[in-house]
Amino acid sequence: MKQVIYDCQCSQSHFYKVLAGERPLNETISKSLAKLLNISEKEVEQLINSELETEKERPIQTSSNIRVDTKLGKRIFLLLTALLICSTISYATYKFSLPVEIHQNQIADLILDSSTFIKDVTIPDGTAVPVNTVFLKTWRIKNTGQIIWSDRYLQRTTITAKELCQSPQKIPIPQTAPGEIIDLSVTFKTPALPGSCRTDWKMVDKKGNLIYPEISGLYSIIQVVKTTTK
Repeated sequence: MKQVIYDCQCSQSHFYKVLAGERPLNETISKSLAKLLNISEKEVEQLINSELETEKERPIQTSSNIRVDTKLGKRIFLLLTALLICSTISYATYKFSLPVEIHQNQIADLILDSSTFIKDVTIPDGTAVPVNTVFLKTWRIKNTGQIIWSDRYLQRTTITAKELCQSPQKIPIPQTAPGEIIDLSVTFKTPALPGSCRTDWKMVDKKGNLIYPEISGLYSIIQVVKTTTK
């Protein structure tokens, strides 16, 4: 209802006084109500300004001690109900007419979009890798949803620091059909000092928005060790 009043470009009190016939119907409100109710401006005017029957209706006492004419109250109630329904429909129409990329993160609410980790193809978690060593980490995942993955990337979410493994910030994900299995590979280089090194990765769209913000992504955990000398 707030959106309806906003579209009419008036205050809430003014809006309700127009509906009650206490203030004149202006052009902006008339056009907005006509559009929402899918009727002409003349019909809006007739609806709001329709005369009450000559015979007075028995007034009723509300909990707020305001005396309301029964016929007028019914008329306002019906109009407000219609406005509420129309505003809800208008919002739904607006939402679903947006391009997919604008609300891609919310599309999972309507069309199942999911990814499933299958296994580490290379460098299982806990693998010992010497310092200053380049290695290739590969994950295998499956599109277990019902839509095609397109224009997506695997993006590093762990900070970049010299004490951690170095890698590209993101890699492209090939177009993947529902049910298809793919391998994603990232080239790393271990730091100069030994220790534990973990990096986390999540799927994003071309604008960098997380596809699955509430779901854990992929990760790599290795043990960086000193180079052994014989």
